Amino acid sequence: MALDAKSLQKLWEFSTGGGVNAPPMTFTVEGKQYVAILVGLGGAWDKWFIDSTRELKKIQPGSMLYVFAL
Repeated sequence: MALDAKSLQKLWEFSTGGGVNAPPMTFTVEGKQYVAILVGLGGAWDKWFIDSTRELKKIQPGSMLYVFAL
C-alpha cells in the first residue's frame, strides 16, 4: 500500500497474492521514480525453515517482481 507521507492516510493498495520476499526498493529512470518489490516463496525460507512450515513443502518456489511508477 502507499501512504501519504504527512497524514499516513492510505492512498492506494495492490494485492500481490503472496508474501513479500525482499524489502522494497526505489529507483529513478529519466526523472520518473519507481518502486519495486519481490513477492513469492523462495530465497532462504524454503531451504532453512521448511520444518517449521511443513505446509510450504507442497508449494513450488517462485517469485514475481512488481514495479510501480510513482
